[in-house]
Amino acid sequence: MSKQNKSDGAVKKTIKRLFLFFLALVFIALFYVLAILIEPEKDPTQQEQDSLFIPRDVLSPQAPHQVTQISQIGDLTYLFPGPLMFLQEDESIVFLGADLYDLAYEQGYARVARLTYTVKEATPISLYSIYPKEAFSLLGKEKLHLTTSQEYLSIFPAVRMEGSGDLRLHAQGNLALYALTVPTTLKDQLSALGRSTVLLAQPFDEETEAAAGQTDPPPLIEVAPTP
Repeated sequence: MSKQNKSDGAVKKTIKRLFLFFLALVFIALFYVLAILIEPEKDPTQQEQDSLFIPRDVLSPQAPHQVTQISQIGDLTYLFPGPLMFLQEDESIVFLGADLYDLAYEQGYARVARLTYTVKEATPISLYSIYPKEAFSLLGKEKLHLTTSQEYLSIFPAVRMEGSGDLRLHAQGNLALYALTVPTTLKDQLSALGRSTVLLAQPFDEETEAAAGQTDPPPLIEVAPTP
């Protein structure tokens, strides 16, 4: 009889332990469900503001686009998801052309707008706008060293890099990364060129992207260069 009682007691203990185990699993599942349900919603106003500055489809690949006249820069601003940097033409600065293309970057794509000019005696220079702003790896791996001089690209403080063949200013904006590269023959003009750069922007969404190339684009948003 005592053996039977002991056996019954062991079974009851086993059943009790299994019951507590499954009960614990139920509580854990309920905890995760509640955590998901009570997750605070984002402020609608903040969501609307984010939609203005973070393009939804920026990582979708874009076919390369080229322009050959400075008046066509507005086409590129439709396709670039942030302010585009450029130099105005004058007696010493001549615009040659610009191209916009995508490069593989991390889990998606980065977008690059490259504007090419000649300065003085047909010396070529290149001005880059790169999205996203963290894509420093796309600036290239030339053997350049950092200098301590204080420089600007448009309104942004810039880093000056110098090497045996080329010089570069690069700056990180709110949305994009910018870089100006020139040969060493323009070493004394680099600071002035950097401060002469201008930012242009268009609203970036599906409608404006589809409108690229239209005859009469709306006025661009222009940010004056640093004095």
